Amino acid sequence: MEVVCVTDIPELELVERDAVRDIYAVSKDKQLIVYTDRITAFGYELDKPVPLRGVVLHQISLFWMQKFGHMARHNVVADHVKKFPPLLERYEKILTGRSMITQNLKMMPLQFRLIGNLSGRDWQESQETGIINGMLLPQWRKDSDQLANPLPPLKPA
Repeated sequence: MEVVCVTDIPELELVERDAVRDIYAVSKDKQLIVYTDRITAFGYELDKPVPLRGVVLHQISLFWMQKFGHMARHNVVADHVKKFPPLLERYEKILTGRSMITQNLKMMPLQFRLIGNLSGRDWQESQETGIINGMLLPQWRKDSDQLANPLPPLKPA
């Protein structure tokens, strides 16, 4: 499998290119998501991609959707190039193992994290207010302190 940093599918409208994925409109209610091998750090794309990163991320996504598919619906319509629209056949080499067709859904922009140590932005916030996600923290804390009980924050993305 070759390294894929950027895709170019002129037959489709490129809707979004984020840190890892290239997203194309397939129809008004479906999109093609391609997981690439590019990697970013702090908002900057690094020069060297990670070979097969997109394949691994794609497979992890499919695993969790299949694992919990009996409990909650997911938006995957097709996860194999052979099931994609015929106009994508010529891109089979690039798309295989790293792409899916999904139903367009309204995204709920939430970020889930578990805070076990206070560092970075969380430590700064605790220094300024003494509070993280509505929880008052002890005064003794210092940078990178481990918390007695991890905090399960829910923040807007």
